[in-house]
Amino acid sequence: MNWKKRTVCLFLTACMSLGGLPAAFAVEQLEGDIVYTEENAATVDSGSCGAQAKWSLNSNGTLTISGNGQMDDYTEAASAPYAKYSDRIKSVVVQPGITRIGDEAFYGCNALKSVSLGYGVKTIGSLAFGRTAMPSITLPESLKTIEEQAFWRCSLESIIIPENVQVIGNGAFARCGMLKKVWIGRSVTDVGNAAFNYCVNLESMYFYGGAPAMGDAEGNIIFDGAELTVYYPEASGWNASVRMQYGGTITWKTWVPTFADVAEGKYYYDAVQWAVKKGITSGTTSMTFSPNASCTRAQAVTFLWNAAGKPEVSGVKNPFQDVKSGTYYYKAVLWAKAKGITSGTSATTFSPSATCTRAQIVTFLWNQEGKIVTANSNGFKDVKSGAYYEDAVNWAVRNRITSGTSATTFSPSATCIRGQIVTFLYNYLA
Repeated sequence: MNWKKRTVCLFLTACMSLGGLPAAFAVEQLEGDIVYTEENAATVDSGSCGAQAKWSLNSNGTLTISGNGQMDDYTEAASAPYAKYSDRIKSVVVQPGITRIGDEAFYGCNALKSVSLGYGVKTIGSLAFGRTAMPSITLPESLKTIEEQAFWRCSLESIIIPENVQVIGNGAFARCGMLKKVWIGRSVTDVGNAAFNYCVNLESMYFYGGAPAMGDAEGNIIFDGAELTVYYPEASGWNASVRMQYGGTITWKTWVPTFADVAEGKYYYDAVQWAVKKGITSGTTSMTFSPNASCTRAQAVTFLWNAAGKPEVSGVKNPFQDVKSGTYYYKAVLWAKAKGITSGTSATTFSPSATCTRAQIVTFLWNQEGKIVTANSNGFKDVKSGAYYEDAVNWAVRNRITSGTSATTFSPSATCIRGQIVTFLYNYLA
């Protein structure tokens, strides 16, 4: 083991605030992950990185790992087959099928800003993302093990360690100097020694489950060099003797676990709390709501149906060939059709998996309200006279359901994300 490994080992899927605006008239900012356009991107180089795994780098700086099974381990970063491009790799995409990220797979990629890990990754190897520049990463629900020093000295600012992760290895996030907030799922049973050693800017950590086993029986220094507040659920084994094992300077507080990705001050915060309480929607996992995720047409009408109390409909013939009985949205679509909320994308299709645009969702709401025509103009440059959604937007603005994405734009063709749609519903119904 090299020096940096030994030293640490001896020591877990975005926005505008409301500001002075009332909650019902907040501007919905278009949020989302960093996206690199792949159109016309030429392949720079490619090769093998595992028995059944391949890599490919394009001219946009996106390194794609594809295939099946485990990636190879690399004893030193320079031995990775794409290492000579480490200063050009801006984005890493690990496609479904890859089960393990190899040791030091992306170590030292100092231009790396975006990482997408496909569902199926179960293990992140030692130093896999050590000394990388990425500020955030969304870990897949399939992940079970984060090996020692996996994120050592990287530039993470926050991390959600999802349900199903069981082990956080020794020094896994040690010396991540930019790290401020961490959420740890209830399945974590073991936290290794020095896991968050010298994360000097760490402010808070939120545990969703019981107290995990510690690394070494003696001399645990999990939070050495850090001063933070740790939140833990009551009645879950967090007794005083357990809390004393963590090292560092800690203020301990009990809490009732909430969504890790819905922070107070976000424009959708109150709307999410309301929607979940009312049973209109739940989170995408027990820890996350995914406010920046796109919303499909099926999800949108289901939200509306839930908000209406899940009314049963009878005597309505299903005209849509792509809406099958037994799907979660079947009754919602029939109800929406019967109410005149939507007529589908054609006479025989509803397109349930298509993303719902902002224009479509305000039109759904407008139709549900009874297609009230207002005299006022919305003032948005991108809402043209005669557009099918013009009256719906006018109505939505007049009733403070939305104020657009800026003072002069509504962004009608933009995907309506989950944070926006629950805000529309909250402003309309609450």
